[in-house]
Amino acid sequence: MPPSESHRSRLEKVMEPMGQFYGDRGGRVLVPFGNEWWFGTRNEEISSGGLAKRRREARGR
Repeated sequence: MPPSESHRSRLEKVMEPMGQFYGDRGGRVLVPFGNEWWFGTRNEEISSGGLAKRRREARGR
């Protein structure tokens, strides 16, 4: 069941959902009780060679 409107309004975004170089998309929220929730999903499968290349590009090398 999705959260109600009143529950959504009390969530604090800690990290906006964003795509990662390793093929996942995820984010993080803080709930009023102090718990942090991470969420994510796999967007694409990447070969080990492709992952190494993306890691270098993400680091600016």
